[in-house]
Amino acid sequence: MRKEKDFLGDIDIPSDKYYGAATQRSLNHSFEAEEKIPREFIVAYAFVKKAAAWANHQLGALSYEKKEVISHVCDRIIAGEMWEHFPLTIWQPGSGTPTHMNVNEVIANYAGQHCGVKLHPLDDVNLSQSTNDTFPCAMHLALYQTMTDRLLPIMGELEKIVFEKEREFCDTMTIGRTHMMDAVPMTYGDMFSGYRYQISFAKKNLKYALNNLLAIPFGGTAIGTKIGAPLNFGLIATRFLSEFTSIPFTVSENLFHAISFHDTLVLLSGGFRLLALALHKMASDFILLSSGPKAGFNEMILPAVEPGSSIMPAKVNPGQCEMMKMIVQRVISNDEQLIRALMDSPLQLHVYKPLLIHSLFNSLFLLSNGGKIFAETCIRGITVNKQQLQKNIEHCHMSISAISARIGYDRAACIVQKAREENISLEDAAALLKLFSKEEFQKLLPS
Repeated sequence: MRKEKDFLGDIDIPSDKYYGAATQRSLNHSFEAEEKIPREFIVAYAFVKKAAAWANHQLGALSYEKKEVISHVCDRIIAGEMWEHFPLTIWQPGSGTPTHMNVNEVIANYAGQHCGVKLHPLDDVNLSQSTNDTFPCAMHLALYQTMTDRLLPIMGELEKIVFEKEREFCDTMTIGRTHMMDAVPMTYGDMFSGYRYQISFAKKNLKYALNNLLAIPFGGTAIGTKIGAPLNFGLIATRFLSEFTSIPFTVSENLFHAISFHDTLVLLSGGFRLLALALHKMASDFILLSSGPKAGFNEMILPAVEPGSSIMPAKVNPGQCEMMKMIVQRVISNDEQLIRALMDSPLQLHVYKPLLIHSLFNSLFLLSNGGKIFAETCIRGITVNKQQLQKNIEHCHMSISAISARIGYDRAACIVQKAREENISLEDAAALLKLFSKEEFQKLLPS
């Protein structure tokens, strides 16, 4: 152990850890939990610290040597090193100050031990910054990078696989249903085109939300006042952050708003919800259409990926669909939790930021990983039971809807009712009612 001292007094810290007194105090007054601050977020914070160091140096507030050392340590964090030195969970004071102090301390202590340069975690690493402005910057960066690297490519692949099914089934006729009752004929391709458009709509909204993440409150420091920062620090730091990440960030138009309330995250969570609903729609429909195989719809055949029962031999369940629906339940809950958290946003600072990060990253990872597995192990392998589909079409009477405007609704209804009562075809029913001969009726129906 080693001793460090801050304004609260002396504290013992493990000698093999780079974090300092603030992090240790947070650990001492918290509990062990699985919900750690995401690594992607720590990487994003390292980018923010590097950009701040470069801006401070350009403005004459930080020496070249200190700027270079901070950059070097940040680059090591960005490269995926030193995870064991970031031990905090999301269950911490809500502004995220413990995690921010953790990053400052690791950079400073590593520099002192391995680079021979003494850095103060606050006077040097945190120069011209506050948790109030840098934590949201790291939030936006982490979410933007993870979205573009993981979720959007998976959504593109999902859309592609659904489109392939749309083309594969473009001539496969089925009966549409409304209210779970027979409606009119359509193709399976038509059905998959609806799924594809729903995914496309969700992707469009997610891209809109993503663009809104580009505005960050860098340089706002305490509550948006810019106190303690040199003139133009935020603008210069934002430019460096854009250069280091190849992401075109801009300074938020209103720093007070950007720090006190996170509207952009509402848009992003809403985009996750739209995608979740699209996946839920498909999973729910697939479960219905594949039900049976003898006592259900038995139209769609899902890939058999695992046994479905420990007691009923050869039973196969729609497991991938059920997995997807459970994921959706969690994503919807995360969205509701985020809204509730944002509603409790008093005065000049929103203080549930770690919880926001947890909710959004949980949804992001679930949709990315779950969506990928669902697309590859379920949707891609879907086939249809053509014999059952043909049987359904032959016994469905709603095709008369195509000609009801020509023969009149009442006459069409009489024909359908007669066909149901007698369990005969529409042509035979029309002939029995002496409304049309079978030949006349067949000519009326679309080919």
